[in-house]
Amino acid sequence: MNSTMKVFSGTLIVSVEGPPGAGKTTLIESLLDYFRKIVDVDQFSFENVEESEQIKELANQRGGNEKILLLQALHVGQDNAITSLLRGHPLEMLILDKSFYHMFAYNKVDGVPFQSMDWIKKGIVNIPDLVLYLQAPLEVSRSRKPGSKIFEDMSKARRLKFEYDEMAQKEKWVIIDATQFEAEVLKSCIQAIENFSHGTLDFVTQI
Repeated sequence: MNSTMKVFSGTLIVSVEGPPGAGKTTLIESLLDYFRKIVDVDQFSFENVEESEQIKELANQRGGNEKILLLQALHVGQDNAITSLLRGHPLEMLILDKSFYHMFAYNKVDGVPFQSMDWIKKGIVNIPDLVLYLQAPLEVSRSRKPGSKIFEDMSKARRLKFEYDEMAQKEKWVIIDATQFEAEVLKSCIQAIENFSHGTLDFVTQI
């Protein structure tokens, strides 16, 4: 293992967050290419969890406490899937292609109280240790992924960006300027992860 990385007793969980078009998929692929030379690392996508799409669809048809309970079931199920993955193959680092924060941002736009996030988090074991938030103007995100459903309603897209920005401040995420060239975004994220591993990351950080 490279001496620049701290040896964790458990798994370092890093989540990459941001709206469609922020560059999450490209970044995760590049992070995996880089860190696989250094540590035992893998990725996890919440969208691949069995029945998650069905539960999300059902939650979107409900409101109030019923919707919150369905979201709780969804996030606990996803959390259990991570636990099973790590139990079967202990890793030094796990990179999440979005975490439960992603669903919170979307559902806050749809009226789910922000306070419910703290309640739901209490039932989750695998909270990300580090969140990398790819921040970019909506115009940039839309130009990169014009077919995304969220951009069919720009008013809703603006609210989503606001919720992401607000959550980044509240939860002390690392804010990455996603308008940079891909190589610069990757460099910034590697720096943030290595700084975190040494305990020298200054939250909230903008890189």
